[in-house]
Order: sequence, then structure tokens, then C-alpha cells
Amino acid sequence: MTTDQDRIALSIRQPWVELILPGRKTIEVRSWPTSHREPLWLHAGMTRERGLLQRFGLDEQQLTFGALVGRCELTGYYKQIHRLLP
Repeated sequence: MTTDQDRIALSIRQPWVELILPGRKTIEVRSWPTSHREPLWLHAGMTRERGLLQRFGLDEQQLTFGALVGRCELTGYYKQIHRLLP
């Protein structure tokens, strides 16, 4: 049986989602709070940050875009006090 909890996903650009899955990236910054503290799907967005792909040694041809790529567990939320970008 599928529940609403099974359908929650977070869309993240590559290469960030590729770094989250193996635990190389453990913090994701968002401007909105959430009370969700259970597993959720990770969606690899269509947008690429090509300079970062090269920086982390990832081959764009081997990455998935526009699809669910794995699951993770959201364990906490930190309130963003200052805006990071103008």
C-alpha cells in the first residue's frame, strides 16, 4: 500500500544529489522550514551545475537527470538566519 509519506520528494540539482546519496554531502540548504523527519525520495533535477561536475570529478554522461534517484532521511532543520546570496 502506498502512503502519502512514500510520495514525498525533494528535487536537487546535479551534482548535489549525486553527492548526497553516498553521504559526501550531508547538509542541504533551503529557505523554508519543514516538520518532515522521515525518509523521502531524492529527485535529480534537469538543471546541471557543470563547473561543479568537473570540480567533483563527475562525468555528466553517467549521471541521471529528471528522475527519482534514491532515498534519504531528513533528520533535522536549521533555521537560516542570514540570506546567503543577494
